[in-house]
Amino acid sequence: MRRVLILLAAVSAVAAVGLAVFGIEAALAALAVSWLCGLAWVVLWARATSTKLSKVLTHLSEQGRLQQQTARQLSVARKELYNVLVWVQRTPSVTHELGRVYDRLVDHDRPMPELGDWAMSPSTLIWILDRLSDSSVRTILELGSGSSTIWFATALAERGGEGRVVALESSAEYAESTRTELAKHGLKDRAQVLHAPLVDTAVPGRDNQPWFDISVLPDLPPVDLLFVDGPVGGIARQVRYPAYPLLADRLAPGATVVLDDTGRPAEAAIVKAWKQESFGGRRLREVRRLDRATAFVSEDL
Repeated sequence: MRRVLILLAAVSAVAAVGLAVFGIEAALAALAVSWLCGLAWVVLWARATSTKLSKVLTHLSEQGRLQQQTARQLSVARKELYNVLVWVQRTPSVTHELGRVYDRLVDHDRPMPELGDWAMSPSTLIWILDRLSDSSVRTILELGSGSSTIWFATALAERGGEGRVVALESSAEYAESTRTELAKHGLKDRAQVLHAPLVDTAVPGRDNQPWFDISVLPDLPPVDLLFVDGPVGGIARQVRYPAYPLLADRLAPGATVVLDDTGRPAEAAIVKAWKQESFGGRRLREVRRLDRATAFVSEDL
């Protein structure tokens, strides 16, 4: 405002001088030129002020985005800390239950495969092994192989009677490694690991995607337990989705289906899809949320 008043005073002074010295026409001309100069100055000042204001607004916007990002990060951190707290609180009971499983199943001094990380979690294993104590669970089909294969075969061997694990493994190297571990534990007659490379596969209601080559899968009795722990994530969108639509007709009535890693967004989406769809005249009903897995039972429509 102060600058505007100074400008008006200067324009008036120029007009007065022009009127006194050169007459009315010169005064009007001087006044016009002065106003044009003043207008130009106001425009330039307005542009400069607008640029400064834009910078301030941009800075405030960036600060707002940073605050939102920080808030999201804090929310994620809180959830992770809560999960850690829950895990710590559950550790004593899980350890006790795992000890019970060891006492019941392991009667040798060879080390059993480690759990957690890439392998299934201890609480998921305990839940499944309790199901395997039922002699009606005879045929187990695994998608992916490893620690779970050894544990399942050990449970079947300790239980006695009929019972066999068949695992499909996309990695030839990893399949051979699992076979070697089975041989070390004397379980070759209880489990079979088949190399099933990923091939372009037709999926009902969806685009083709890479999945296990199930042409290597032999004729099996109806599957009592389907454990889905492969293929590894990131190969395709919801890469484990085909397991139920493509294997529904191989399941025994009331078969158990366990999908691992359902804490991840892709597997969580698969859980939602499976519960809404039906294949081979069957549907899946969720029966248990485990530590990192979700268990279903297959029911006839």
